[in-house]
Amino acid sequence: MKRKVQILVVNDDPHVRQVLVRLVRPLCDEVLEVDSGLQALELVLEKRPDLVLLDRALPDVEGTEVCRRVKEDPRTAHVFVALVSASKITEDHRADGLELGADDYLTWPMNHREFVARVKAMLRLRIAERQVRESHEQYRQIVETALEGVWMTDPEGVTTFVNPQMADMLGYTTEDMLGQPFSNFLDPSFTEEARQEMFGYMRGGKVRQELPLRCKDGGLMWGLVSSTPLRDEDG
Repeated sequence: MKRKVQILVVNDDPHVRQVLVRLVRPLCDEVLEVDSGLQALELVLEKRPDLVLLDRALPDVEGTEVCRRVKEDPRTAHVFVALVSASKITEDHRADGLELGADDYLTWPMNHREFVARVKAMLRLRIAERQVRESHEQYRQIVETALEGVWMTDPEGVTTFVNPQMADMLGYTTEDMLGQPFSNFLDPSFTEEARQEMFGYMRGGKVRQELPLRCKDGGLMWGLVSSTPLRDEDG
């Protein structure tokens, strides 16, 4: 099910708020609006909107303080925040806002066409980031709940990830195995020459082979290992 795109407009000037709502309404599925910083904080936590257009000068809590709290809370840090100001429009004001975590700093009034273009750009970035995060979370859940063991190493063979199933097979916790060379878990009967040959094959392409793995209690487990290199853009 496709998630709704939400924009929250925070401004205590009803006329300005009405104009901003009218401009962004065609860009999203739902527009939320409040006139104070405390209300904004409550709504951001409840709704997790995609973008907050946040007036810098609010009657109760300074907009920069609202932005700081949103960005420092792990539950809402991913929410895009654009500070909007009609009075604090110098480069120093802009720098202050961006240093506090704002994703953009808009001066008001602004040419409506430019304003809409800036909002569209932020929404594109926000939606792309959300899709990547959701994809990563889905991948994590699939890997961590898989019945097969999943084991990742860096190019030197040092363990960077194992799923709970893999660790359980060998009698370890995932924390026990992280940072340990893959070769530490191979039975001593597997010679150094064979290990070097194996890693050479693994770095070269897909490999499927049986390997003798040593469990934490000293027992031997033969595993059918299917491996493939994961390459970055530099190869």
